[in-house]
Amino acid sequence: MSYFDERDFRLARGTVVGTINQLSVDERWEQETPAFVDAILRHLPSDARTILDYGCGIGRLSKGLLAKAPHCVLTGVDSSPTQIEHARSYIADGRFTGVLPHEIEGLFDFGFCIYVLQHVRAIDLRPTLWNIHSHLAPGAVFVHCSSVRRMSVRRDTGFFFDDRFLGVDLEPELERLFDPIGELFSDKEVEESLLLKRIMLGYNGTSDLDDNGDSGVVHRGKVYRKREVPLPYWKIPIP
Repeated sequence: MSYFDERDFRLARGTVVGTINQLSVDERWEQETPAFVDAILRHLPSDARTILDYGCGIGRLSKGLLAKAPHCVLTGVDSSPTQIEHARSYIADGRFTGVLPHEIEGLFDFGFCIYVLQHVRAIDLRPTLWNIHSHLAPGAVFVHCSSVRRMSVRRDTGFFFDDRFLGVDLEPELERLFDPIGELFSDKEVEESLLLKRIMLGYNGTSDLDDNGDSGVVHRGKVYRKREVPLPYWKIPIP
């Protein structure tokens, strides 16, 4: 059983939005969710009509986006059928479609992927990035946020595993396919919000290491634009 296959919605909520950086599940659910929804919406082009939520989980961000973007339809993608079932029930909106990664169809005007790629196994990272890239329209905006700390999900145990010793480097891989065009949150937004400080910079809000050599879990949120690339894309030099 995978870490993300909880059949009880309350337990699934806790795995998707766990305690982190001295923030509780409730704090993250109630405060972080709208903060991320608003930030994603700021980068949504006015003419976008189709949205891809890659790694939708139980649908907390998709639900918020659909509520504030009535002109859009949204496809949520997740590798867990259980999470997709939760998302369909929780969102309860005919403009939402939940699918597995291999079931994605068509091109999307806009995409986002929040707290997902940090969990993708090293061997699956490039195919996952290519799946996202190939289903975004030319020049589409893509919003991404992941922790700097790797937490891939092991096949044998279903739990987190730090695979950085394999040489996994997420941001350079992203930049083979997407051009960075901005930050998800401005410096001012992070500075003025204790929650965003802790999420983006670690539990002490500074990225500085404590006496144990730890700053909590630091996250990076960036906005990208799809780049047209030849195949095989992984032979493209990193910018």
